[in-house]
Amino acid sequence: MIPILTPEEMSIADRCAIENIGISSLVLMENAARALAWFVLDFDPKRVLVVGSTGNNGADALCCARWLFQKGIDVDILITKSQKQSQEFKTQLSILKNLGLKPFYDFPTKEYDVVIDGLFGTGFKPPLKEEYIPYIDFINNSKATVISVDMPSGVPSEYCVKAHYTVSFAYPKTYHILYPYTKYAGTVYVKDISIPKACLPNTHRFLLSIKDIKALIPKREPDTHKVKEGKVLLIGGNAQYLGAIVMSAKACTTAGAGLVYAGIPKEHFQSASNHLIEQIKIGFPSKNYFIEHLEDVDLNAFDSIGIGMGFGV
Repeated sequence: MIPILTPEEMSIADRCAIENIGISSLVLMENAARALAWFVLDFDPKRVLVVGSTGNNGADALCCARWLFQKGIDVDILITKSQKQSQEFKTQLSILKNLGLKPFYDFPTKEYDVVIDGLFGTGFKPPLKEEYIPYIDFINNSKATVISVDMPSGVPSEYCVKAHYTVSFAYPKTYHILYPYTKYAGTVYVKDISIPKACLPNTHRFLLSIKDIKALIPKREPDTHKVKEGKVLLIGGNAQYLGAIVMSAKACTTAGAGLVYAGIPKEHFQSASNHLIEQIKIGFPSKNYFIEHLEDVDLNAFDSIGIGMGFGV
């Protein structure tokens, strides 16, 4: 299972890696920026615009700009006019200037293949200051592919960057998963930046991977008998919602049940038979397509019973 962290929990993990393990913030930033740059390079861009504020998210973006520049990409860097700069931002800005890359502060008129959104990350807290709205508008109005650094800028405020992709670091964050903010993140990719698992704070939120889901399905022995794999009885369906029990019965079979019985109104028997090939159909006495009572069924003969799908009550 993949842990999902809140911004506060991610901050704890960062501090643990830096203060307890001894991995410097610049090493983590370098790892993050390199992973982001490699992701951007997959789009084979000719021209990239990096938009960064003067905090650590902007520093990640500036560091990424350096990696792209070293790979021969035409990179422009737009920086917000904020006077307050983090130490990491100052370091990355100095390196860029030493390489001859000069950021600018006015909105460019060029067109770009990719725009990297490095305004704010997981540390952002609403409300969004009015001075940053033009930058978000500029990014959202761009025709380029928009890639956000760790989090679409502005989340969780009401004014956010609408990214096509978000490259998150270490672990997915709650705002990547929760509505209404997940729609701003686009497709989320999580990249390892070498934060040790020992720094993972306790969390009760997890994403199930395909591997996790497969592990939940019991393995069948090659010589097993269908009865040994469990008998399921489903009871449901009416004139309008026959599909509900049809889908439920198929899902039970897919999940591994050995025998699946679909109890439906007698009037639906033929219709259900056309859709349920592997399942056993039971037609219960019905009136106006509603089951009136269960007839000649020993409920104790089943391992699991589900009732109600498609009743429309």
